[in-house]
Amino acid sequence: MKFFITGFCILLFSFVFSPVQGQIQAGIYGSYEIKTPKDPAFEPMWGFGLQARYFVNSKFAVGVTATRFARKEILIPGQPDPSVPEEYIRYVLTPVTATAEYFLTEKGVKPYVGLKVGAHFRKIDTRYAKDTDSFFGLSPKLGLQIPIQQDISLFVESEYNVLLQKKKYIDIGLARTERYLQFNAGLVYIFGKK
Repeated sequence: MKFFITGFCILLFSFVFSPVQGQIQAGIYGSYEIKTPKDPAFEPMWGFGLQARYFVNSKFAVGVTATRFARKEILIPGQPDPSVPEEYIRYVLTPVTATAEYFLTEKGVKPYVGLKVGAHFRKIDTRYAKDTDSFFGLSPKLGLQIPIQQDISLFVESEYNVLLQKKKYIDIGLARTERYLQFNAGLVYIFGKK
């Protein structure tokens, strides 16, 4: 954990003091998330997100992302008899993160590597109870940005999300971390210098 945070800080500060590029990109994407190792109690989830990044120099960008994943599982279907209501569990995960990304090329197809760190807000509710909590998470990622037009690019990326459990969950026997593999695909619009 300390290795990732130290590496992130070194990478961030090494580029912050480089000449400014000034390009801004804003994007929208769809996501698919799978718990690892695979757990039959947790089905994969679909989601969507927004991102913004600012290029500090021609190869290094910092930014923010917000993604929302949601799933509803029907445990007992509702019946025509109103005394037998539907039983369900609704699970929502919303990561809000800061990002640092390094692009390996400056023109054409741009592969990149990066790291996201931030809060992951989780909400679980049923007909009888609700639970809301937040966790610190970090995600190394790999991506590819492909230009479609001068100011629009397609991107695909994969992330490995690691959420750190709070002590109250570890004390009741849960693992210290939750891990998810996430795939994103979307479009970015490029503002400013090309």
